Amino acid sequence: MVLTLWFQVILVATACTAYDMKCPVTRQWQYRAKHTCTNETKYICLFHEMKSSYEEKCIGPDGIQRGFKLVLRPHVINSYCERSRYQPIPFNTTGNSDCIYQKSVCTDEGLVVHNIGTNSSDTSCRCDYRKGYTFVKTPNNTCYCLPSVEDCSCFLIRCAKLTAGNIVDTRKKN
Repeated sequence: MVLTLWFQVILVATACTAYDMKCPVTRQWQYRAKHTCTNETKYICLFHEMKSSYEEKCIGPDGIQRGFKLVLRPHVINSYCERSRYQPIPFNTTGNSDCIYQKSVCTDEGLVVHNIGTNSSDTSCRCDYRKGYTFVKTPNNTCYCLPSVEDCSCFLIRCAKLTAGNIVDTRKKN
């Protein structure tokens, strides 16, 4: 009986701590901030890179720049976004633990990467003109488009087949 009770206590204790802590979603952020910190504007929840886990602290976000996210290493520092993400506005820890936008991928038919972007800007794409593709709708910049802002659809231009019978000689005759 005592052994069974002891086993149940260990099982419950393990169940209570055997989960990976995640930062609260936006709707729960304010509740966690009020519950954790005396000044809710100081609440942050960030990924601690050395511990490979998330932590809540009451230190407040300071010195945040575009193109960066905040991480704990063991102190709060600016860190570059992952290659697949970007941060076009100053990082806000409320509801975020990573750079907020996923970079676009140029994988639709006829679309290729024009520029991979930066930590603060999205990837730009262009139609593969070498294979005969052009934009369905002319983008803001005629050479490339920004998938996060505009339609980047491409289509294949079909040209009439040239044969010896329909080639016109445009040279001047003497």
